[in-house]
Amino acid sequence: MSAGTGVLHSEFNAADVETHFFQIWILPQTYNIEPSYEQHPVSAMATANKLTLLVSPDGRDNSLSINQDALLYTINPDQAPREVEFDPHRCQFLQVTEGTCSVDG
Repeated sequence: MSAGTGVLHSEFNAADVETHFFQIWILPQTYNIEPSYEQHPVSAMATANKLTLLVSPDGRDNSLSINQDALLYTINPDQAPREVEFDPHRCQFLQVTEGTCSVDG
């Protein structure tokens, strides 16, 4: 979701089960644009043992689009250890939701 020039927004869990989610705020590249909203499901199979692009500036590879030079990926490794290489010329943020990991050795 991009609030753009303004939006009314609320969140709720429509399911009858406990839900966990991340709300990540990224400052936009351009301000005062039309608000926008996108969503699509990401199955566990689509993310097994590979980085899957979720969000990009241009919506490539069926990703959601964002008004910023940012790429958001997900991975669901089903075997350990698993190594993933990141672009050394970009800032990185890693969020581990389950288990443990080692970064840079």
